[in-house]
Amino acid sequence: MGAIDAAVEGPAGLVSTLEAQLGLLGPVASRAVRIASYLAKLRAAGDGRFWVASFEKDPWSTASTLLQWRDDLIAAGWHGKPVGARRIDDLAAAEDAGTTLPLGLADRAVRLLNALPSRPGLRVKRLTLAEPRALLPPLWRRLLDTLEAGGVSVDQHDGCVAAAEGSDLGKVQRALSGEERERLTGDGTFVVVKADTELMAAEVIADWLAVSPADERAGTVVLAPDGDTALLDHALRARGLPALGLSAASPWRGALQVLPLAFAVAWQPFDPRVLLNLLMLHRPPISRWAARRLTRALSKEPGIGGAAWLDAWAGIEARLIEMYAEIEPKDARKKVDAVLAEWRTWTDVGRFDRSLGIPTVEAQAIAGRVAAWAMRADAGRNDRLLLAVAAAAGAVVDAINRLEQEAVPALLLERIVSQVLSEGVVNPDHVSEAGSVRAVRSPRSVVVSGFARDLVGVRWPRRASLARPLGSSRGRGPRGRRCGVRVVG
Repeated sequence: MGAIDAAVEGPAGLVSTLEAQLGLLGPVASRAVRIASYLAKLRAAGDGRFWVASFEKDPWSTASTLLQWRDDLIAAGWHGKPVGARRIDDLAAAEDAGTTLPLGLADRAVRLLNALPSRPGLRVKRLTLAEPRALLPPLWRRLLDTLEAGGVSVDQHDGCVAAAEGSDLGKVQRALSGEERERLTGDGTFVVVKADTELMAAEVIADWLAVSPADERAGTVVLAPDGDTALLDHALRARGLPALGLSAASPWRGALQVLPLAFAVAWQPFDPRVLLNLLMLHRPPISRWAARRLTRALSKEPGIGGAAWLDAWAGIEARLIEMYAEIEPKDARKKVDAVLAEWRTWTDVGRFDRSLGIPTVEAQAIAGRVAAWAMRADAGRNDRLLLAVAAAAGAVVDAINRLEQEAVPALLLERIVSQVLSEGVVNPDHVSEAGSVRAVRSPRSVVVSGFARDLVGVRWPRRASLARPLGSSRGRGPRGRRCGVRVVG
């Protein structure tokens, strides 16, 4: 069940809420942009620093690691100044070098600590902690102390009610808490189902939910640690039950691949397979019918500039002339030339040497072209996947700009794109349907919301040859283990 004027949030969500109420909101830089900015600062800090040898071998990974160290120091109370220790003093030199580093989560939390005493009037009145306060990192304990001093009530969640005394679930809870193990009696309060494949596991759980009376099914929660219920949803729909709608974020969704492939086709020597991958995407950056013609030409003659390739473009031009002659007869030639010029940019291949890199201006132009394509393809529909492509391309442009280099080597550019896409996007077509069964990714969601009566713990087997228990609580955290809920599968 939900609550009015309340939210379940982690550290980032809490910081964003407080920033909004204090008028401190601003653009949040992606991690790739921050790494690129810190890379430039490390370079500007000069020679003789402790990171020089690693930086020469792999600037991006070095900057990524040192940025994490720097953020951890900020969270621990460091103010960016020398302290008499060589490594920290070198990092302090990087703080003062180059351009300003975009704020990270720790920086934003520190800014809140400084602003809260002088800006009263928070709408947040009460915080309930899911984890023991003493186990939180020092930065977040200081933030809670500051909020309490400002009149915000900070409570600790009580946790879940223990299972009935003598029940199998109660025995499992005590065993997981370190007490002596007891033999289970099979009373149905704790059930482990083993399956050789994900399909078999999904079918079993769907069967169990389907035969359960509606009043018993109400309040059931499916815990899917992998974050994806697509296979289970297929089995549920086959039995007339609503889909749960959880989808794991993936960087491999078709539209996202336009960004790395747009750069990949630009490298020498030309690889026709890369261009084929770009043209054969579900949503290619040019019209599908044109992409199919070019794909057939590449399949027939794996190269560009040959007879098949030129014939394909001639056929595309003829069809465009025919199309625009009906739509805009006066400006048909002008429109056709504009479309052809745009489409040809996607097949302008093999221009840059990998070791020398792409000039910064050219790299930003490629990323900008991807962003423009994604926004045109979205056309105001708020397609989550296309908007993610546009945002990722924008982050690449920003990151490249912050490198402050004339050219970007292939390996560094690939690292930037990979970092930008690392979080991925959930399947926009996989949505939940109204029903009495809910799905969560973490046991903490059950503990905080308190809406579970039966808990179905889904742990998909990784290999068909290794059957694994779907309801195992191992590794799921002490709070999930103590919950007084019935694990059924």
